[in-house]
Amino acid sequence: MAAKTVFDKTFRSLVDEFGTGPMDDLAINAAGRRMFGRRWGGVGSANASFPAIPDRFFVLNTDPASKPGVHWVGMYRSPRGQVYAFDSYARSIRRLIPAAARRAEKEGRGPAADANAEAVQTDNSDICGQLSLAWLNAVRVAGITETNQEFVRDSAARSALRAQVAL
Repeated sequence: MAAKTVFDKTFRSLVDEFGTGPMDDLAINAAGRRMFGRRWGGVGSANASFPAIPDRFFVLNTDPASKPGVHWVGMYRSPRGQVYAFDSYARSIRRLIPAAARRAEKEGRGPAADANAEAVQTDNSDICGQLSLAWLNAVRVAGITETNQEFVRDSAARSALRAQVAL
């Protein structure tokens, strides 16, 4: 199944279950455990350590643990140790969560890779948790290579995705 199709179906399912409002860490963790089983790395904050174990899916908040949280980012550590970061606004992980990007580089295989080239979330929405989990599920089902092809390199797919995700 194509990564974009998996992303779209998962996103719609998560919106049906959690609505279009913000997801908290408990909801993301429960959904992550259900979706990824033993490959789920958990939920953390910008200054928390995330699993250095290969082939793990996790979600980080851009705020440190001492703050209430602002925005969720999907993270995947490949079997070879490379970390990929999905920000629904398509911002660079190195600028968005610099400490996490440095840790990923230190613990993994090279710098954390930005996993999408165009934003799929609008400024007036609170769906970053749902989008992060949907992207992670696309990686789980279609693989990181195909998911990167559709989210980073294929501008037609990105444009179609952005149009479908707009709520």
